[in-house]
Amino acid sequence: GIAIQLLSSLGQAFGANLQRWSITKEEALPVEEQRSTWDRKPWVAGWVIFLVSGLFGIPAAQLAPLTITGPLQLTLVLFNIPFAVLMNHEAWRWHVDGPVVAALCIGTGLAAGFSPETPNVPSVMTAADSVMIAVSQCHDPSQSVS
Repeated sequence: GIAIQLLSSLGQAFGANLQRWSITKEEALPVEEQRSTWDRKPWVAGWVIFLVSGLFGIPAAQLAPLTITGPLQLTLVLFNIPFAVLMNHEAWRWHVDGPVVAALCIGTGLAAGFSPETPNVPSVMTAADSVMIAVSQCHDPSQSVS
């Protein structure tokens, strides 16, 4: 579960930065040469990677206690840093960014390391059930409210 969560966060960070890279590259072009978002292969690839990585991380909570996998979701922020610096040339300032990263690492480590080890309790409702309930509760605009 822990490895799945870490790989999911790594993939999401890469996908999001690939999308940002595509947007930055496209905005550098003259307006008449810019393509729509869905016509840019790097942006679409980043979107797919982000989505698939997020879906890949869903079973992590079933394979390891949520008290561990929950805090590990913060690794998305940590994995984002090297991708943002290398792919999108974001500025890295040790005096500002370093302490923030250290605090995130310490907090994530403490939360994951010292949280109570509770066994996973099977949920009465599956993820598919949750989606079906959410879809069924969407308002149909063709129906008028009286």
